[in-house]
Amino acid sequence: MRLSKHLSKTKIRIIIGVSILLGFSIFYVLPPTDFPSNKIIIIHSGDSLTQVTASLKKEGIVRSSFVLNNVMIFGNRERGAISGEYIFTKPVSVFTIAKRIGTGDFGFPLKRLTIPEGMTIAQIASSVSPSFFHFNKGEFLTLTSGQEGYLFPDTYFFPTNVTTENVIKTLSDNFDKKTSSLKADVLISGKTFKDTITMASILEEEALTAEDRKIVAGILWKRIKLGMRLQVDPPLSYVTGRNTYELTLKDLKLDSPYNTYIHTGLPPTPISNPGLESIDAAIHPVETKYFFYLSDKKGVMHYAATYAEHLKNKNLYLK
Repeated sequence: MRLSKHLSKTKIRIIIGVSILLGFSIFYVLPPTDFPSNKIIIIHSGDSLTQVTASLKKEGIVRSSFVLNNVMIFGNRERGAISGEYIFTKPVSVFTIAKRIGTGDFGFPLKRLTIPEGMTIAQIASSVSPSFFHFNKGEFLTLTSGQEGYLFPDTYFFPTNVTTENVIKTLSDNFDKKTSSLKADVLISGKTFKDTITMASILEEEALTAEDRKIVAGILWKRIKLGMRLQVDPPLSYVTGRNTYELTLKDLKLDSPYNTYIHTGLPPTPISNPGLESIDAAIHPVETKYFFYLSDKKGVMHYAATYAEHLKNKNLYLK
């Protein structure tokens, strides 16, 4: 009888001990009651696992650095945490924290950024939402100097903590990817890649449809070949900031390499970032008898083989 009572007391002690241990375990697994929601934590490259777990404990992300450290180790993440910025929007368990820092799940929401064809670098810089809080317009303009025409217009999804450098790299890498298959055709055309992109950037502003862009490309390449001035407005608008209808007679006399009314050939650089359709038109122009063209107020193109016909079109469609 006494032995039975002794065993019963031992079982009770074991149950109580296990319960206490389990309670403590659950306590340290659960997030702190004062978990700092929307807290951004930076894990620096080279930080040891001990440093990382101690930092997360100090910031109130976990209850115990010791528990997190061991969860990381026993979860086969002995190599430590992946460096970067992490945002913790709501309380989560120590296991979730371990998984996130061990796999580089930074937690920042993705935001859509759409760059239309024909946008300039300055326009791209102004279009980036303030919600990309690391993006710096001035830095973007400085770092993209000389890259006009080579940042691909597309729809992108960036985390809200994306850096200026990463935005530029993504746009630039996408340009290289999208145009890589076209370079052989550029070589066959006898034009340089730079001239092709420059022409494409003009076509982006000069015509609305793929068909018109190819016809206009044929006209402009022909004018260059014959030594005629291009006499197109977009390059001049690029340097003056005024659109076609705002250009003045003084602007038309501006001594700038972008003024194709007084200088022959293409402007020295692209004037915007063209899309694939305009690049394709620059590579594959359509040859016609035309030397002149204009776009009416509805965007419809009217072509002419002679200057007299061009003047007639002006009187008919631009009044």
